[in-house]
Amino acid sequence: MTSIMPPSHQTRWTLRDLGLLAALTTLLTLLMSGYLNWANDNGVLPVKPRDLTVACCGAAIFFIASNRTSWCLPALAMLSLPVIRVMDAGLLERFTQTMWGDHTTYVIQLAANALVAAVIAASLATPKGMQIAVIISVVTILLCTASNLYEWLGLATYTRIPGRVSGWLVDPNASPIVMCLLLGIVLTHSQRFWWNVLLLGISAVGVSLPLSRSGAIIFWIMTISYVLVNFRVHKTGLIAIISVAIPVGGIGLAVLSESAERRGTVRDENAQSRVQALYELDFEKLWSGERAKDLRDGWEAAMEKPLFGHGTGAGNTQWQPHNQFVAIWDDLGICGVLLYAGLLIHLSVMCVKAGGRGFACLIPLWGYIPFSQVLMETSAYWYCATVCACAVSSRRISIAWTAARRNAAATSTSGAYA
Repeated sequence: MTSIMPPSHQTRWTLRDLGLLAALTTLLTLLMSGYLNWANDNGVLPVKPRDLTVACCGAAIFFIASNRTSWCLPALAMLSLPVIRVMDAGLLERFTQTMWGDHTTYVIQLAANALVAAVIAASLATPKGMQIAVIISVVTILLCTASNLYEWLGLATYTRIPGRVSGWLVDPNASPIVMCLLLGIVLTHSQRFWWNVLLLGISAVGVSLPLSRSGAIIFWIMTISYVLVNFRVHKTGLIAIISVAIPVGGIGLAVLSESAERRGTVRDENAQSRVQALYELDFEKLWSGERAKDLRDGWEAAMEKPLFGHGTGAGNTQWQPHNQFVAIWDDLGICGVLLYAGLLIHLSVMCVKAGGRGFACLIPLWGYIPFSQVLMETSAYWYCATVCACAVSSRRISIAWTAARRNAAATSTSGAYA
């Protein structure tokens, strides 16, 4: 048995680390920014998303297996939900999903999501896993912001909702969710405060353009929390930035309001109402009556089969409650809800014990539950969750092989990631 240094002590990048970085960056930045699916739908992707996913995951697994690994059990535990959903849809097939193609295609998509989530969790066991996560997060945030800005300037049309921009993710509410989840990773691990502040400023543009009410709420909670935590140390610089950011933000919202009024050939009152809700802090407009009805319908469906649910796929196809707890209840019943809530509560308790480390990840992990029913299909959600698990847990399981004892394994304790 050989000892393995904590990941925070590994400073030199090896060819295995660079290979893993290349494989994961190629797959995850294209996947999480939405470019992979958009390019495939529009015939500009030279390979099928399935082939690219399998190739990149295979390469990543090779570099992980040949690297020194130190496993975080809470991060691996997060994989239980994706695996259960694949087994429920593929083996039990209690609900036949046809909205997004035939059921077999849906099961394959669930399996692909579970594979990506597993590779993400496994990558964090490598010495450079957390730094790779930060790099991928920054690149994806920049891509999401760029695609949103590109569409807002009228140079392309990606959105499925007239009057709003979405970037490559097509759904205007999707890119703010992805960006905030990845911001949680950066703010948790990166110690470069002013670079983080710059990234928050860039992200503010990307989050604001889609006019997502839920996206804006969670983003500003994350931003204000980060500023307050670091205000004492960086007081002078933050005061200067805030004094400039407030009037600039007001001008930006005014421009968005004008843009919403004249976007397209028909005035989009929904988009204009969203700008007013954000600009005037009108909480009545921040709440959507249509979503309230969807939530009631989803809750009634959950009460029809409260123990085991209707089957995986029901919660975001037949019913769309815009609430992840209700969607899981529709899918898997109360047991699925308890498992999901238990995992998040465990992370929250560990965060408190770790002195608040990982809190930036917990904000979007909890915050988007009342607004979305597709978090389980979002790779960025599992990336944020597994990074949070690694951040709050200091215990690692290290398996090393020696010529003398090839079957030996031991548990070692390493320090938390710096």
